[in-house]
Amino acid sequence: MNIHKKNISIAIPTYNSSAYLNLLIKQLGKSSVINEIVVSDDGSKSSEIKNIKIIISNNKNYFPKINFKILENTKRSGPFINKYLCIENCNNDIVYQIDSDNLPMLNFDKFVKNNLIPNFEKENIYYPSKIFQFRNYNYLSIPASYFFQGTKYKVILKNKSYEFTREIIQNSIKHGTQITDDKNRRWLLNIGNYFVDKNVFIDSMKEGFNFTKEQLFAADQFLVSYLWLKNNNSIKVMKNHYHFHRKRNDSISFEEKDRTGKNFEIVESMILDLV
Repeated sequence: MNIHKKNISIAIPTYNSSAYLNLLIKQLGKSSVINEIVVSDDGSKSSEIKNIKIIISNNKNYFPKINFKILENTKRSGPFINKYLCIENCNNDIVYQIDSDNLPMLNFDKFVKNNLIPNFEKENIYYPSKIFQFRNYNYLSIPASYFFQGTKYKVILKNKSYEFTREIIQNSIKHGTQITDDKNRRWLLNIGNYFVDKNVFIDSMKEGFNFTKEQLFAADQFLVSYLWLKNNNSIKVMKNHYHFHRKRNDSISFEEKDRTGKNFEIVESMILDLV
């Protein structure tokens, strides 16, 4: 495989978050490995849809080599279904799903060309090994993470490349063992923003449409992890893979925080039942 000719698609779900979209596309548009960006909106306000279309139209002029696609859900379906539809409508085998308010890693192309593509296996979903958290200025979160210890600016899930099998995660749930370097396994299973093979993802996630509205809204990424493990796949993190995670008080995770913990417990019990 000629890795320099291997292109990837970007899947960006949105829900009343157009204020952050332009900066994300501006950074992704500079990449030489990206030739498609798909934005799927989950029933946002009409003003949001208008803003998205303006942003895409303007960026088509800046990045003519990228094929832009906009999907509009007529009613709100929840983040799980919206992400599924976004990835389903991508054309490349490898898709990077990143939330609209987050930002990609520095040296994105270098990581994709030198680390991801040469080692890519369809049976793995590639979650970030760490994240840098920010509110306004993403680049400052890197030096801040060194000056201020703890996990306020940086969360390290694993300080090396590592494959989390179903058995490893089940043992962690059953015995309470620590399998991440910072935080706990729920951060791993709920981290999102991943590289994945489109076709394996679509096949693995179909069952998700049978879950309740509460599960689809409050624990969507946890559900992705469960279905991925159920289909005999593994979760892998790579040492140099990270993204900038924007802290927002109006995010879906904050909005659904009261239900998220309970849904985590439900899905963890489902993971334990996998054989």
